[in-house]
Amino acid sequence: LPPRSSHALPACLTELMTDPASDIGDFYPTEFALDLNGKKFAWQAVVLLPFIDEARLTEAIDDRIDGLSEDELRRNSHGSVLMSTGTCHVLLPHFQRAYGPPPT
Repeated sequence: LPPRSSHALPACLTELMTDPASDIGDFYPTEFALDLNGKKFAWQAVVLLPFIDEARLTEAIDDRIDGLSEDELRRNSHGSVLMSTGTCHVLLPHFQRAYGPPPT
């Protein structure tokens, strides 16, 4: 995610993206090259960003994980997969064959 999307993260993690002095601030450069690759417009370009060091990212998050609320910790865990569809959707019969009828 770009720093402007840091609002999508829990509050205890946003600073990692927005503070240039954070442990992983170099993962979020404010200036970067664009590869137009034959395209005419900047919005069509490929943004050339540095690769991140997964170990550093994980360590930075682990240092702040205690700041997550109980609800945020729950949302950050693996759970059941849910699939839903309308009663008229073309995939409903396939779902019912694979997973059984919907609960009543």
